[in-house]
This record gives sequence, C-alpha cells and structure tokens, in this order.
Amino acid sequence: MFNTPKDTKSSLPEQFGKAEVNRRRSVLHDGIRIEGQWVSDGIVEFGGQFRGGLSVETLVLTKDGRINGDIRAQIVTIEGTLDGTILAQSVNIKTSATVKADIQTESISIDSGAAFEGRISCKGVPSDR
Repeated sequence: MFNTPKDTKSSLPEQFGKAEVNRRRSVLHDGIRIEGQWVSDGIVEFGGQFRGGLSVETLVLTKDGRINGDIRAQIVTIEGTLDGTILAQSVNIKTSATVKADIQTESISIDSGAAFEGRISCKGVPSDR
C-alpha cells in the first residue's frame, strides 16, 4: 500500500479536476490480465485481473473483476474484489464486493452484504451553510 496525502482534491491527478473531461469508456472483461500502471481520463469498466496502480476518472470493477493495487479516481464502484488502497471523491461498495483496503474519500456507501476490511477516512463535502 502507499502513503497518500491528506488533501484528497489536490492529490487526484490534475486532469480529473477539470470540468471538461473527455468521457471515453474502456470496457475490459474477464480473461484480461494487466500488470503495471494504468492511466485513463475516461470511464473504465474492468472485469479482469489487475495488479498495480490505476489513475482513472471513473472506475467500475465488475463482479468478476479483481484488483490488487492502488486506485486514484473521482468515482469508484466496486462489485468485485479489491486488495489495496482507494483515493477518490466518491466510493460505492456493492453487495457482491470483497474489499480489503484503506480508503480516503469525501463520500462512501457500503451496501448490506458487502465484505469490507480496512480503514476509511471520510471528510465529507463542506456545506455552504
């Protein structure tokens, strides 16, 4: 696992903070194995096996997907298996997920039935009150 800065917004890749993000979509399902670093400025739907670091705008890890590594993204949805860390603005852990991770986020939801082990740092979004 890696050490992550405490300021979530400033530690996300610069292109993800911009309002105009190219909404390309990559779909990779079971049978795919990737090791290394992966960077994408679009939506990544992943159902294969990945080991390494991902920096993406939006990640959807499908039920068949397995990631062993570190994720940096705006939005992360986990339906499969993750062992690593997550640094994101929003994290959604679905019922079918098995997650062993340290998470830094502004918003998190964990569905009933999901397996989670790790630490969560959730600072929330400042209100304008």
